[in-house]
Amino acid sequence: MDNTVTSLNNHAAGLILYVDDDVDDLEFFEQAMRRINRQVALFNSSNGFLEALAGLQTLPNAAFLDLNMPNKNGFELLQEIRAQERFKNLPLIIYSTASDSATVDRCRKNGATLYIRKPTSIAALQQVLRQVLTIDWTTFKPDVKNFVV
Repeated sequence: MDNTVTSLNNHAAGLILYVDDDVDDLEFFEQAMRRINRQVALFNSSNGFLEALAGLQTLPNAAFLDLNMPNKNGFELLQEIRAQERFKNLPLIIYSTASDSATVDRCRKNGATLYIRKPTSIAALQQVLRQVLTIDWTTFKPDVKNFVV
C-alpha cells in the first residue's frame, strides 16, 4: 500500500488507526464506525503513543488522534508522526472534546488534516464519520474554513 490515500470508502480493507486512552470513547467510536462501514478495520489504542506507533507500522489509511492521553499527548504524537516522511500524506484527524480556538489552531499548524469535536451521540458521530470517509484526500487541502468538522 502506498502513502496516497483517496476516499477511505474506496479501500475494501482500509485500516483506520484510532488513538485514545478512554475505553468508553474507543467503544463509542468503534460502534459508530462499524454501523456505517463494516469494511474498515480499526486499530484501537488504549495506551496512547506506544501502541499508536506500532499501529502506524502497518500504514493505515487514516489516523484519528485524541489529545489527552498518558505518556505522550496527541500534540506530541501529531508532531512525531508528521516528522516522518513516510507519513506526510497520511490523513491525521484530531478527535477531541477540546473546542477552544487555541487548541484547534495549534493542531492545524502542527499538521493535522481535520479536527473533529467528539459528538455526544452515536448518530452525530456516524454523520461526521460518513462525511470524513468520503473525502478525497488527494485533493483535500485543509484551511481555516474546512478544518473543523
